[in-house]
Order: sequence, then C-alpha cells, then structure tokens
Amino acid sequence: MEELSKWQLGRLDEMFEEYQRVDYLLAKREFEVRYPYREKDDNVGGGRSAMRADSEQKVIEALECDPRMIYLRHLKKVGDAACANMSDEQCKLYKVRYRTQEYYDWKELTDVLNYDRSTIYRKRYRLLSILAKEIGWIA
Repeated sequence: MEELSKWQLGRLDEMFEEYQRVDYLLAKREFEVRYPYREKDDNVGGGRSAMRADSEQKVIEALECDPRMIYLRHLKKVGDAACANMSDEQCKLYKVRYRTQEYYDWKELTDVLNYDRSTIYRKRYRLLSILAKEIGWIA
C-alpha cells in the first residue's frame, strides 16, 4: 500500500470538510456563472448596448466547462462513494469529526471517543485513505 504524505493527508482532510458544503458550493458557483457581475452602465443617454443577451446554450456550456464546477461535481461523486465504503466505526468517526456543529480536531477526538493518540491517528489515516482511493491517489 502506498503511503500518503503529510500534504496529501492535510489536503484530504480539507476535501472532507469542503464535501460537507458541496451542495451549497455547487449552487453558489452555478449562480455566479449564470449571473456574472457586470459593471454599472453610466451611459444613460442611450445607444446600443455593448452586451448581448446570453443564450441558455452558452450558459450551459459555461457551466460544463467551468473548472470549479467540474471539481465540485467530482468531489461530490468521490465523497459519496467514500462515505458508502466506510465501516460503521469509520462512519462514526467521520460524523463526529466533520458533521457535528462543534469543531473537533484530531487531538480533541481522543477525549471525545476515548481513544489514545496513536489509535486516533491510525483511524484518521484509514479514513482519509478511503477518499484517496476514490480520487485515485493510491491503488
């Protein structure tokens, strides 16, 4: 089994945190692409508009090609698959770490779940490796 680096573990942790808000982030990004910010037009005297009305086809193409939308859709897909592949114990750890209203870092989880420090970090590695496998970082 390939080892995950500290950077990869940190990035996977961030991805699980971002996965909690992925539906909101997708909706927000879609709104930003559909209705981009435009400067106020100071030309009150008339004349032709410099902007054309966007057709729905152009908006759909922009949504399909937007790198952030592609990333968020991929994150949703791999996050859903990772959650489906968790054991009951991993699911419990995942819910306490990422889905509660209180923020527990990994050191605080030792007290909350009554594990020693080495055990919680071993479980953390296994939990994050599930997401890494879905992404394709490890085999």
